[in-house]
Amino acid sequence: MFSVLGLSHAVRVRGLWLIGTSTVLACSGEKVLENTNNSPPAITILSHVDGFEALEGYTQSFRATVSDDDSEYSSLEVAWFVGEDNVCDWTFVTAAGESFCEVVFDLDDSNIIAQVRDDRGGAAMAELSVVVLPTEIPEVTIEAPTGQEQYYSDQLITFRALVADTEDPVQDLTTTWTSSLDGELSLDGTAGSDGIVEDATTLQAGAHFVEVTVTDTTGKSSTDSITIDVQGPNSIPTCLITNPVSGDVSVQGASVVFTGQAGDADIPVTDLQFEWLSDKDGILGTGAIDSQGEITFAHQGLSVNTHTISLEVRDEVGATCSDTILLTVDTPPTISVASPTTGDVVTVGQSQFFSATVADNEDPASSLLVEWSDSIDGVIYSGQSDSSGLIEFYDTLSAGNHNLQVVVTDSSGLTATASRSFLVNTAPQVDSLVVNPVPAYTNSTVMTAVTTSDPENQPVTETYAWFKNGDYATVLHTGSTLPSTLTSKNETWSVRVTPNDGYVDGNWSEATVGIVNSAPQISSVSISPNLPLGNDVLTCSTVVTDADGETPSEVYSWQNLTTGQALGGGQTLNLAAVTLVGNDSIQCSVTVTDGDGATDSSVSTVIVQNTPPVVSNVQVSPTNPLNDETLTCSASVVDPEGDPVTTV
Repeated sequence: MFSVLGLSHAVRVRGLWLIGTSTVLACSGEKVLENTNNSPPAITILSHVDGFEALEGYTQSFRATVSDDDSEYSSLEVAWFVGEDNVCDWTFVTAAGESFCEVVFDLDDSNIIAQVRDDRGGAAMAELSVVVLPTEIPEVTIEAPTGQEQYYSDQLITFRALVADTEDPVQDLTTTWTSSLDGELSLDGTAGSDGIVEDATTLQAGAHFVEVTVTDTTGKSSTDSITIDVQGPNSIPTCLITNPVSGDVSVQGASVVFTGQAGDADIPVTDLQFEWLSDKDGILGTGAIDSQGEITFAHQGLSVNTHTISLEVRDEVGATCSDTILLTVDTPPTISVASPTTGDVVTVGQSQFFSATVADNEDPASSLLVEWSDSIDGVIYSGQSDSSGLIEFYDTLSAGNHNLQVVVTDSSGLTATASRSFLVNTAPQVDSLVVNPVPAYTNSTVMTAVTTSDPENQPVTETYAWFKNGDYATVLHTGSTLPSTLTSKNETWSVRVTPNDGYVDGNWSEATVGIVNSAPQISSVSISPNLPLGNDVLTCSTVVTDADGETPSEVYSWQNLTTGQALGGGQTLNLAAVTLVGNDSIQCSVTVTDGDGATDSSVSTVIVQNTPPVVSNVQVSPTNPLNDETLTCSASVVDPEGDPVTTV
């Protein structure tokens, strides 16, 4: 639907005035200004539709086509307007009658106008309404630097940010970095598909306020910032291998403990990274580092070789130091000791045989150094074996308990050790020997008291051999005591005591004792009867023994102990023949004498009992008395002991 209006007028369109008689046509948003003497051009916007939506700040590309019944395309010009603002100035259309314009809309824009004119004053325009939609600002977050690290003026610092935008692909965003000290930084601001913007550069020493700005294609931007402190040039860490020492030799398969010392002037030593390496076996590994900078690492399994061992210490920016040593890994020699064997016993002064066999995987046996050392006598041999590895010699060692150590050393300084314990024994000795009693009698048991000692403190036992009268060809007894049943008087007995320490006998020691005569022994003396009367005959009896087997002679004597009167000798005593008083004490003394004149004496005593008087011849006279006669009684009275008697 359109309408046509004929009039003569002056029209201002978007700041342009068209003068003349015109017919205004309106059709689908197109306005045509036509000179009545000229066929006006026509214009249509083809790239968009009326009421289209456009994003704020984003470029829209417009295309329009023109036509004119009486003018060539080369005489037609088109200009584009947003509201009253000319956004694309007058430009001749293309040979195909097209006009193009790129427009960026603001939020308050509401239309786009394309106006065409010919060279004779004819003109037309096309207008579309537009809805401008607001857009979001881009986002940016600094991921590096974090401000928690150490930064140096001579080390690259990584700058990394994460950017995002609702409307633009992250690759279309523009990112710039600035420093409060160094200004804008020469860093690549292009984001990858993951939104990461990353580059690195150096900064001068000092405190930097670092800001990153991200800008989208519409010119909207946002920022993030961080403050970092940049030190001067980085100090290279220090490192030193403290164990093993260069030139050391380790045994194949043994665990080698590597230790080192590290330091750094800029960061704590615990932040350092380090690595142990071998030029033969490659990377060995890492170990723990303490706050004192001590590095400890144990490794087992180094190959047999001479290794250059390196300790490399790296700080947080990759600066490194290194220290190296030479370490030889070798197999040790072997040794087998055949003589002596542990537990052997050799008597002092006896020559001892020594024998061993040595070998080595790398060195010929004859080049191995073998040293024999003894706990008492020191080094007793040092030298090489023969080509077969055999080493033999004799030596005489001092007395005592010996600990023998045999050490074989190869060309790398590795050793093998064998040990043996044996005894060079000294015979024990008798320190003292005493026999008692001295002298001894036939009935004496002869005892021995022996003390012994042993230089090696071995337990000592003793053996005994008894000989008689100097005859050492025959051992008569082997006990530690000599019983009296074996001896007789006037004999001489000798005992030889021989000590033994469990290995050898020591020298015997001798003691001698003489057996002398044993005196006879009276074991008892008795008198019978033991309660005698004054007219009894007393008999004195004795029991006598003699260790020598003799029968001693016996001598008896009697005495009245009450009166002190000697009553004679003999084994019997007739009391009726001696003068006694009742209750007299009669003693028998016995002396026995053997053939050597040895004697023994003993006594026994009895009490003589009182004997009552004897009355006889009792008579009464007269025998036929009258009643007035006096009677007379008479009798004979006798007392056996002669004691005075009274009659009644």
